[in-house]
This record gives sequence, structure tokens and C-alpha cells, in this order.
Amino acid sequence: MKQLLSLLLLMTPCMITAQVKVIPGDTLPSERKPVYQYDSTDISTIHPEKYIGQKVILYQNKGVLRYGWDNKTYDAPLFTYFEITGFKAPQTFQMKRCDNGDECSFDFFGSGVKPVMAVGYYESIAKARDKSRWIIEGKDGVWQIVDTWLGEGGIRHKLKMVGDTLSISLHTLWGQKSYAHYVDMMDRYRNNEWVVDENNSYGRVDTIKVINGTPYLVFKDGRNKTYTFDMSRAQGRHYISIGDLPFFTKSDGVKYAHKYGITRWKQILSGDVKIGFTKEMVALSIGYPNQSASKTNAYDDMDIWEYGTGLETIVFKNGKVCEIWNK
Repeated sequence: MKQLLSLLLLMTPCMITAQVKVIPGDTLPSERKPVYQYDSTDISTIHPEKYIGQKVILYQNKGVLRYGWDNKTYDAPLFTYFEITGFKAPQTFQMKRCDNGDECSFDFFGSGVKPVMAVGYYESIAKARDKSRWIIEGKDGVWQIVDTWLGEGGIRHKLKMVGDTLSISLHTLWGQKSYAHYVDMMDRYRNNEWVVDENNSYGRVDTIKVINGTPYLVFKDGRNKTYTFDMSRAQGRHYISIGDLPFFTKSDGVKYAHKYGITRWKQILSGDVKIGFTKEMVALSIGYPNQSASKTNAYDDMDIWEYGTGLETIVFKNGKVCEIWNK
């Protein structure tokens, strides 16, 4: 019984008391700072009935609020609080002003103007992004959010460059990169040495350097020489080339250099497939193909590996490369 009760408590939606921080700045002032209950989702047309009773705040007013049988435009000061009272079809939300009881409505289509923001949504965004770090398009360095507020047209952020006094304000973080994602990527390279160039050099991860909005993962070898890799690009076809992150550890480098000889191993690292390569050597160099085919006769076993339009087609005879097309 106690376990069932605990489960029910976990499944029950939490109602949180919140106070939206509004800094109008270039908009109409608002002295009201009411406290309302809310859930943590923003308004959408998915199951709109769940938003009835939710408190929202007007953050942009472009003539989209209406009232009356003839749908006259209803104007209200920015940052006025409303309560959603119902809906007519999934797209039309009905609202009531919290300060004077005026009623109005708005149509919310996927690409249309949404004039109100759920109080809880703003609070959840502000809490989640507090002191978070970001990589900003076109700018060097890492930037940390130091302030968040609701302004006309949406959520605003003030960011300060880490280790510097420079600061910027953004109307949106859309299109910017979370720094935490790249820290997680860097952490996967710790506690090991990696092959960092086509000459089978080894290095350890050192730091992340951001240049013009692009994050680079920096490695250092035993002589303090640095090797830089673009973290924003997906893993390429070749495991070691400009832009691709390291794939082989030092133990891999030692093993394959011994197995194939250092000359062949360097060819593998450079993605330079040669006649005589085995299937394993090709897979280590440029990965496995998009599709393959096999044919066996009384004399030979033939295999064809196709890597896609404009890329190599590798032909194997008895397990070794005999032809390379479109190289």
C-alpha cells in the first residue's frame, strides 16, 4: 500500500508558486508582481484543455488579442497577467485578465504570433539557464548567463565572457551552442593518450578553445606541441584528418603499427586506401561501406564495397583490395 501511495505521489503533477521577473526596459512599465500557481510547460495546441486555469503573461501585443462577437482588437499593457479559461477548437484560447476580469481570446497557429507565455515556462527556463555557459556565434571565448528577464517579444539574457569583463545581451539563444555539451565530449578523452595526427603522434586532451563561435578540442603531446580539432563537425570518413576528432588510442596505434608496419599504418591514418589493403585495413581507414556485394566462383572470392555517390568503390579479390574506383 505504501509503495502504491508513493507511486501515485510521483505521478501527480506538481504545482509551483512562482514570481516572474519582468524588466520592461524599452516597453511599458509594470508595477504588479503577483504570485500565481502554474505548471512548467508553455502554451501549445497539444491537449489544450490541460492549460485551463494556467496563468500566462502578455509579452508581445501586436493586435492579436480580440474580444466580443465582432472580434474587435483588445489592447492591454505588456506584462499583464491572464488566466486561460477555455478554448474554441484547439487553436483559439479564451482568457481572463487577472486584475480586472476582462475577457478576450487569441488564435494560436503553429507559425502565428503567440502573445502570451506561460508563467511556469519562463520560470523553468530562467532556472535551467542560470549561470549556464554558451558558445556564441561569431564570438571568441565562452559566455556565461548572469541575468535573465522577460522583455517585450521574449526571454532576454545577459552574458559575460568567462575570464573577462566583456558582456552582451541576447534576445534569444536560438542557434547558440551549449558549452556543457562540448565539455562532456572533452571528458570522454580524458585518462588516455590518443593518436593525434597522420604520423602516429600521441597526445592528451588539454582544453577547449573557442574561435569565432567554433569550439576546438586541443591536445598536447609530450613536447608540449598542440593539435587542434574542430568539435562542431560530425565524425568524418577518415578518422584522422583536419576537423575530425581522434578515434584511435595510443594502444591502438602501437598495436596496428606493429601489425601492419608503420608505413601502412600511416596510410591507414591518412585515409589513403592502397592496392593490397585487407578489409580490416580499409575499415580502419575510411570505415565500413554504405552497401556491399559478394560473388564467389571456382577461382576467386570477389567483394565490392560502395561508399556512396562521388566516393570510392573498393573491389576486393580474395580479401585484398585489387581495384579502387572514383578515387
